[in-house]
Amino acid sequence: MSDALRTGINLILGAGIAIGTFSCEEDFNPNTEADPIPVVYAVIDPDDSIYCIRLTKTFHCNSSIQDCAKVPRIQYFENPVVELELLTPQEYLLNRVTLEPMILGNKEPGLFAQEPNLVYGISREHFEFEDDETEYIFSLHLILKIKAYEGAPLTYSHVMVRNPAKFEYPRKDYPQTFGLFEQKMEEISWWGYPDEFQNVIFRIGYSDNFYDSISYKHFDAVFEISPLNPEQPYFNRMEYDIAGEDFLRKMRIWFRDKPEPFDLEYRKIVSVSIVILSINDDYREYIAALNHDSDFDIKEASNIINGIGLFAIKREAISAGHSFNQKTLDSIAGSQVTRHLKFVKW
Repeated sequence: MSDALRTGINLILGAGIAIGTFSCEEDFNPNTEADPIPVVYAVIDPDDSIYCIRLTKTFHCNSSIQDCAKVPRIQYFENPVVELELLTPQEYLLNRVTLEPMILGNKEPGLFAQEPNLVYGISREHFEFEDDETEYIFSLHLILKIKAYEGAPLTYSHVMVRNPAKFEYPRKDYPQTFGLFEQKMEEISWWGYPDEFQNVIFRIGYSDNFYDSISYKHFDAVFEISPLNPEQPYFNRMEYDIAGEDFLRKMRIWFRDKPEPFDLEYRKIVSVSIVILSINDDYREYIAALNHDSDFDIKEASNIINGIGLFAIKREAISAGHSFNQKTLDSIAGSQVTRHLKFVKW
């Protein structure tokens, strides 16, 4: 992996972005003699109330990395210009905004100073994704442009803004009872884009029950789906079969690093929702590169021109109000894989 990408990874870690598990050699040195390189991270969901871009940079210092990292501003450009442009499918300009600097809460503890936690953002009310001429978003173009400093080349990236998935089964607002341990596996089907990275998520609401109180939480059983057809950018029907044993293993993984609450008597499943999460495939490649644990170089995963990092659009579709049949509840409560979690059969 090149020094530039390693620098970007460490700066992103220092900025408090944690997705998955990162693997970097301990002797990596982010100090570089070259001109600073913009390091960008942004995953934008059009349904969020605020859209944020995290912009940091590679740097050079004459002392140790640990000493330099204590200087809060060393990872940031001074007064960069960060813009978003939204274009129609025919590439006519719909909207253009300049993002404002925003200070978020403190970052996670790490090598870099925790303050300020600087991003560039805009509220949803000042940057609408809807096209007034159409009822739904359909393949709009979103362009990120960054002028990091005077004389710097333009840093930019381009992604498509598409509709979220449309459920075929289970239909929205039509409660279903799922049987994950029947002879025929449950099949989730939807309409979406085969060239995107997608997750089918069973979002399970449950209660932690104590002697004198109840606490409500949820867990996600996530089934990742690589692009089914990278050359097919059109809305199409897709499906995914859910095997009961796979679901139990996902449950075990979710709870593995979560200590059991003190005095827990039992847990009870109270709701079942299905989520289809879709995101441009650059995200999958980017996370795979960060998780890469090898002495061999790999291709730098970045969709940022004249910079490094990630610019992505995320969409979610949710079908709620479902439940499990009795056989599934029995399996969750009695399986060797999950019975230690104290879920009941009722």
